Amino acid sequence: MKNLDFIFIGSPKNKSCCALELEYHKRIAHYTATQLITLKDSGDKNILLKNKKETQTIVSKLTPSDFLVVCDERGQAPGSVAFAKNIAQWRNSHQRVVFVVGGAYGLGEEVLHKANVKLKLSEFTLPHELARIVLLEQTYRAFTILGGEKYHH
Repeated sequence: MKNLDFIFIGSPKNKSCCALELEYHKRIAHYTATQLITLKDSGDKNILLKNKKETQTIVSKLTPSDFLVVCDERGQAPGSVAFAKNIAQWRNSHQRVVFVVGGAYGLGEEVLHKANVKLKLSEFTLPHELARIVLLEQTYRAFTILGGEKYHH
């Protein structure tokens, strides 16, 4: 079975953000096998050390055959319809598609170098909690577009 998984660093501190994440992930699960993998924030005060530890944790959850999509401000920003087409293509070609949103300080170079795609969610800089919700909502929207459903007008 094909999987579409999400790897996030840390848990949302805002309960509303957490509820939205769970709601959109539940909706995505109607269309595909999926996991929401929340990895512990390293807690380090030193940003470089924090980033290194979080990068190692993310890499430990990946396999060589994964198709890796990382959220990064230097990536490409497709529209919703193009994103839906991308998801369909990625899923047709790979057993597991993995989306990664880093913590407050982004992703380490090792994860960025492993990425098959760098995805920009917005021209705006988003807090990582909001980036997670945007990614999940747009992924759900992509499945409704692919299914010809009314969610996307």
